Amino acid sequence: MGRPQLVHADLTKNVLLAPGLPPAIIDISPHWRPPAYAEGIVVADVLCWHDAPSTVWETVDVSAAVARAMLFRMATTNERVRSGGEGVDLQDEARRYGLAAAAIGP
Repeated sequence: MGRPQLVHADLTKNVLLAPGLPPAIIDISPHWRPPAYAEGIVVADVLCWHDAPSTVWETVDVSAAVARAMLFRMATTNERVRSGGEGVDLQDEARRYGLAAAAIGP
């Protein structure tokens, strides 16, 4: 997965794009991880939340990172529920994680 470095661990929906301008990154979430981890988060997010085709993970070689990213997302969901967070539809989230896990395979 590469050597750990400072990566943004929540790029999905946190990059603003405008014609003729460089990308603007908002809501920084720094983590000390290999670069593939950041890619894995993006792929896991688009599989779970943005209706990406199940083959999207094949465009980057980060299947192990996608699996780790999904575990991270499940852990944060669990913590949100444990701490009394409102508006968490666990059945829907479990369905989404199941679809993403099926896409990346065993």
